[in-house]
Amino acid sequence: MAVLADALDRWSARLGREPDTELTQAVSRLTADPEFAIEHELAEIRAGAPALRSRVAPLHRYAAALRARRTHREALRLSEPNPDAAQRLLDQAWRQSPRADIAGRMCVLIDLAVLHLRGMRLDAALHCLRSAEELTADGRDPAGRARMYETAAALFWTRGEHRRALRHWQSALVGYRDLDHALGISRCLQHLAGAALIDTSYGGLLLDGTSNLTHTEVLRQITGWLAEALRLRPDVPRDGELLAERYLADANRRLAAPSPQPRQALTAIDRWPLPHTR
Repeated sequence: MAVLADALDRWSARLGREPDTELTQAVSRLTADPEFAIEHELAEIRAGAPALRSRVAPLHRYAAALRARRTHREALRLSEPNPDAAQRLLDQAWRQSPRADIAGRMCVLIDLAVLHLRGMRLDAALHCLRSAEELTADGRDPAGRARMYETAAALFWTRGEHRRALRHWQSALVGYRDLDHALGISRCLQHLAGAALIDTSYGGLLLDGTSNLTHTEVLRQITGWLAEALRLRPDVPRDGELLAERYLADANRRLAAPSPQPRQALTAIDRWPLPHTR
């Protein structure tokens, strides 16, 4: 049951969903025996249960990582109502994380960067992301590295470094495609489509490394990116409120305007906005 819950947690994360609370609570009850102290602690952390005395021996090889994860979970809970407290807890989780726990340390650094970014502390956010980049320079934790690129792109866009942001979103897209990470791919296509809608010359840079594509052709390609972004999220209701839906409606409206070279909107990707190599 614990293995099944862990697999479902991973699947939920890939789809952008919260863990199944009922399943997590059931695992917590089933692992109440001291023999399953690690599994029980993980289930309690997933369920957001209050921190009581841990059953895991302080010198157990997973004890520090479990403490860090519980602190991290509490920080995420407080990130909206009390960002200052959340930052203190994320700093604490970083100190608690074992050096060998690369995935755990990456999660802490990226969530800390996001918190700084929301507070417009851009230099602090960049410092966290550079540290995350160094942690994965040897190829470890490719999912964390893709998320790092995605977050860095948002930072550079906020700083007005738009072309640098585009390159980082492209790098994130490559990473998510290598992992077949549907949610990550969908987000990056949405980010890149939104940027190209702001300035269609970016579409040319994304597709062939130049600004030579026509305005109409860029809009046509954008509709394909957004159609794919929506296809990858079949679990999300289509009510016109999704950002990708609003972007697609805008692209379709602009594409339908009178033009010397009329184009039909795409219903699937024609050309991926991947890094251009000469």
